[in-house]
Amino acid sequence: MHRRTTPLLAAAALLVAATGTVTVLTADGADDGDVLAVAPPAAHASAGDRPNLLAADRERRIAPSPTPAAAKAPAPVAAATTEAPAPPRTAAPQKKVPAPATSDPESAPDDGSGYGYTPGVVVHPFDPGRTSHSVTRDGVTLTVRFSTVTPKTGQSVILTLDGAGGSGCCSLHALYGDGIGDDQQVPADNPCTSTSSQGSFTHAWNTPGRYLLQLQASRHGCSHGEAYPVMRVTVDVAPGAPPVSNGPSAPVAAFDIAAYPPANDRGLVSWWGQGEDRDGHVTHFVLDPGDGTAPKRIPGANTGPCQQTKGGYAAGSMAWLPNDPPPQHRYAKPGSYTATLKVYSYGCDGKHEQVASATYTYSW
Repeated sequence: MHRRTTPLLAAAALLVAATGTVTVLTADGADDGDVLAVAPPAAHASAGDRPNLLAADRERRIAPSPTPAAAKAPAPVAAATTEAPAPPRTAAPQKKVPAPATSDPESAPDDGSGYGYTPGVVVHPFDPGRTSHSVTRDGVTLTVRFSTVTPKTGQSVILTLDGAGGSGCCSLHALYGDGIGDDQQVPADNPCTSTSSQGSFTHAWNTPGRYLLQLQASRHGCSHGEAYPVMRVTVDVAPGAPPVSNGPSAPVAAFDIAAYPPANDRGLVSWWGQGEDRDGHVTHFVLDPGDGTAPKRIPGANTGPCQQTKGGYAAGSMAWLPNDPPPQHRYAKPGSYTATLKVYSYGCDGKHEQVASATYTYSW
């Protein structure tokens, strides 16, 4: 194969050999001003010393390609060694020590009764045979004593609470871990001037198990509770009496006239009444005017559906005689009459009826 050499390329080759530069011309022979610099020829080189470019190019094209270097063999991989696993370590047995009371609120779990986070609460872990616990905060000391070491279901347990220190220590509170609680004003007339107070609560658990109690004392007007020691105590309740749906606390009734009769109709009386049961569901009232007429059954107002607690009792409830309008009774003639209002409560299954009553004497 022959390469074709144009006159323009031949002229350029001569210029390169002579001057070392090439001026590029356009197709019409005009100088476009571009200069291509090339390596200058060797000084005083004769024609015989000049390299034969065509021969060199031919030798380059027909020379065999160099043999590629042999690929390196991969480095040998060391054989993996398998070591026998170390035998597990066995911790030395330790003597169990009862956990002390702690004031860390995060370690005081919520038992489902809504205790939640209580700053400064002291938690007493379960300690069989112990019947007394105490806590002190802000100068107020609260102590609780149980009437029995091993309570059983259905058994009435008396909790005696002592609050001492500071001023106006007058309010005691108890939550029994089963959804039932008690509050007590000490002394009952609420002067809040005493530096110590003592109250007692009675409770019976309905189902066996472990319960977390929360006990509290407050001072300074009772309703504010600026300082209040709080402790939680764990109690184990053993099987005893079979469970019931209405708790052992009896309902409480209150009864009065809703308004004084008008002067021109003294025989017409409007009644006001209320019923409450802390571990039962109040459903209705029975009102007996006391003049020989038949008693009247009256459904309780503001009574929602029965709610069952964790321990199986009905949740505490309150109900009132209707007030719009209130129940009325007309006495036929002047005299003194003792009216009676009965309050009825049940468990959420409608069983285990309990009744409480209150009286009011009306004269005209």
